This record gives sequence, C-alpha cells and structure tokens, in this order.
Amino acid sequence: MDKEIKKNSWSRFCAQFNATNQYRPTKISVKRRGEGMADIEMTPFMGMALSKKGRLIDGVQFYAGQWNPDMVAQPVLTIGEPTQIWLEQDKSGHDNSLRIRSKDGTEVHVQLFGDRQADQARRLVERVAYAMYENRGYESGHDWNDWFEAEQRVRQAEMELTK
Repeated sequence: MDKEIKKNSWSRFCAQFNATNQYRPTKISVKRRGEGMADIEMTPFMGMALSKKGRLIDGVQFYAGQWNPDMVAQPVLTIGEPTQIWLEQDKSGHDNSLRIRSKDGTEVHVQLFGDRQADQARRLVERVAYAMYENRGYESGHDWNDWFEAEQRVRQAEMELTK
C-alpha cells in the first residue's frame, strides 16, 4: 500500500518513521536528473530529519550511526527542496520503502529490509566507546565509564531523531 504523506505532517512523520525503523537494514538509491542511479548503504540507519530555513522545509537529511563520540548520528545524504514523500507498507502495516521527490527532479528510494537489529545499537555503543578510548591515547582503566558514556550518547542521538 502506497500512501503520500501530507506536507503539514512531515515533522511528525519523520519522528514516527525513525522510531519504527532505526537500526533496520537500509539501502538508499538516489537518481538525480540527467545522472545515473547511486546507491548508499546506511549502516546503521539512524533516521531522517527535515532541515528548515525559518518555517520553510529546505531539505531532508538521512543519518547513519558513526563512531565519532562528539556526533554519533551524522547526515550522510541531504536532498534539497523536497516536494513529495510516499511511504509503502505491506498489508500488515510494516514499512517497506520510502520515496522522496525534490523540486529539481531528484528522486530518492529508501528500501527497508527485515526487522530492527538490536545488535547494531550495541555495536555502535561499542565503537563509540572504543573511539573514546582512542581519543584518550589508549589510557586504560576507564572502560566502564567509556561504555556508559557511549550508551548515553547513542541514546541521545536516537532520541533527537525520534522527538
């Protein structure tokens, strides 16, 4: 079932979409006018967010988890001036894909596979904690603090994309 998301509910839709689909295996295909198709693997997929200038929506950003302790969820793709968003769900209401069209003719197709993978969140915490250890010059004795701090930073990134 394909359904267009009304523009006045895009913000709420993004938060709900992210809460449902964070850490799902995701592939994003981008087709820009006059160019071929480019694919981006999002591992782990953290979500999408609207970028705004004042009250105007001027873009959609897609976020993937990164091991940078200062910015756990980083935008890896921005689509400028979106005009339409469609969500495709199966008969049971499970999200299958998302399509976005922009003013310049760019089309983005986000394919979602399988279920949320909780181990992706754990791996992200693990990598962020290790990056903190590296940043400290491999000084030992802080592993528990690094782990708890990494968990907190990953949870904060998740919440930012689902509020």
